[in-house]
Amino acid sequence: MKDVVEFTESDVLLRLPTARLPRAKADRQRLITLLKLALDRVAFGLDEVSAHRINAACHEYACADQNLPHNVASRGDLVTRRGKRGSYVYRATQPGIERARALLVELFNDDTELRV
Repeated sequence: MKDVVEFTESDVLLRLPTARLPRAKADRQRLITLLKLALDRVAFGLDEVSAHRINAACHEYACADQNLPHNVASRGDLVTRRGKRGSYVYRATQPGIERARALLVELFNDDTELRV
């Protein structure tokens, strides 16, 4: 089993196998954001995560762009966004946390592409 998450003193770093990520950039943004939000909640008790942290995580997987806020917020059942452009904060909903948990289980149980 490979490590898929690295915990530092101040951040959660995703170490996802790129072959398992969705090919579509918007889907990749949603998946990475959802996992980042859920893991930041578990590791640091953060209910809301700044756009800066989300953008950094998406940048690591070459999917950060100006459409990220819209793409992520379009799945309001899993992730909510509030604030003004440039200072957004994101929050995983309870269904989002449950979906993130299922995605982490999928990472270890099979080799298929992950889907939000």
